[in-house]
Amino acid sequence: WIKSSFVDLDGWQNGWFWFGLVWFGLVWLGWVFKGRLLSAALCNCKNITLDIDASEVIANKTSAQWTYKGNKGYMPMVGHIAQTSQIVATDFRQGNTSPAKDNLEFIKHCQKALPKGVKVNKLRIDGAGYQAGIIDFCFDKNIGFAIRAKMCKSLKNIIIDKNNNWQALRNKDGKTIKTQETFRMQHFIGKDGSVFDLVVQRKLIKG
Repeated sequence: WIKSSFVDLDGWQNGWFWFGLVWFGLVWLGWVFKGRLLSAALCNCKNITLDIDASEVIANKTSAQWTYKGNKGYMPMVGHIAQTSQIVATDFRQGNTSPAKDNLEFIKHCQKALPKGVKVNKLRIDGAGYQAGIIDFCFDKNIGFAIRAKMCKSLKNIIIDKNNNWQALRNKDGKTIKTQETFRMQHFIGKDGSVFDLVVQRKLIKG
């Protein structure tokens, strides 16, 4: 009985060894072919638009943590290339990890994961990326950006200010959208933050 147990344990260990070896091989192949696939899909495109976002994955595993959406699961960060809809990089995170954590480091990681000669020249992020460090990085690297600003007291004062030059918001066909207006101004965050254009939209809600 003891001998049988030893044999089973040995087989179990060998099984995990081969599993690990196969997994390592697949990861290596994925790393090699990902670069080739990205290069082929991008063709002669040397400047890409990077979209990054935290995507909730609901899971009932014991190791899963509660997300800000009220579900148990994980909150991996995903970087997409807008031109090809391909994933360039991911960062697996626990569900209770803030979507705003280490965004700048992830942007740099995505840049390194791109094929040689390809660079990020435009960046799009939701409110989690509204950070002085990211904006300063974009200015330093000459990267155009569209980042959703977080609502705060100063922005609320801008929205309700009747003296601002509000203009009617228009759709892609140039037609005016009723009860919606837009306003553009220069803004910055932090003590020594870079100055950028802030585009504000407001909608009249009756009730």
